[in-house]
Amino acid sequence: MPRKTTRSEAEQQVADLLRTAKHSLGLSVAFLSRLDGTTQHLEVVETSVPFLFKEGVTQRQETTLCQAILDKKLPAVIPDLTKFPEGMRLPSARLPRIRSYVSVPVV
Repeated sequence: MPRKTTRSEAEQQVADLLRTAKHSLGLSVAFLSRLDGTTQHLEVVETSVPFLFKEGVTQRQETTLCQAILDKKLPAVIPDLTKFPEGMRLPSARLPRIRSYVSVPVV
């Protein structure tokens, strides 16, 4: 279920950082997600395609690119996801806009 539309001050600061990264790297989307052991929660999202990525959306953690990267099944920087069969099997690879990916774990 999508989250409230008003961000806290901390969330807005994260959004500002994500927006800078998104523009600097020429990305369509940048997000901060939380993994709780079973679920990935999109906490703060900056996107050019809001109909595909929304704050508050969740998905099974085991099927995410983030988890595959944490499990070392995929590298942290992926210039072309189509070159990685392991990544192409994941649900997010079906989204036409996801073809490159950078993951930075925040602990």
